[in-house]
Amino acid sequence: MKRSDVLRTTVLGLAFVAARSSPARAADDVRLRVPQGVDYSGSTTTAAPDGGLYVTVTGLLFRNASSMPQSYRATDLHLLVGGHAYAPVVRPKLGSIDAIEPGIVGPRETLHLSATFHVPAGSSRGDIEFTPRWTDDTGRSVDFCCYYI
Repeated sequence: MKRSDVLRTTVLGLAFVAARSSPARAADDVRLRVPQGVDYSGSTTTAAPDGGLYVTVTGLLFRNASSMPQSYRATDLHLLVGGHAYAPVVRPKLGSIDAIEPGIVGPRETLHLSATFHVPAGSSRGDIEFTPRWTDDTGRSVDFCCYYI
């Protein structure tokens, strides 16, 4: 085997290994941004029966830094896509998994949420927004939006 053939075979083999080992982003994955001070474990995008997309965000963490308990509702959580705010939805046959119940977060505790949003097909970016109108210990309003990382 000539040296040029060995080199070509090696380069093609390396290109194949690189292509197989690098995760490809699906064309319809929605990339998320979270507000400063918020973290999440991950997200998945799946096709909805009507042609739209379900974006499921898992492990959202919102910290109540106040010394007072704070309340929240499911409608306080949004996914902003293309200038429109989408509220959490319940996917068919997955009600117990997708349901977000209103509640109270104790002083200095962290709220853990997972939510699914139904967005239009072709959506590529989304911003998580949580606006419970909590107050900090000085009386200032606390929302998780607007300053994204």
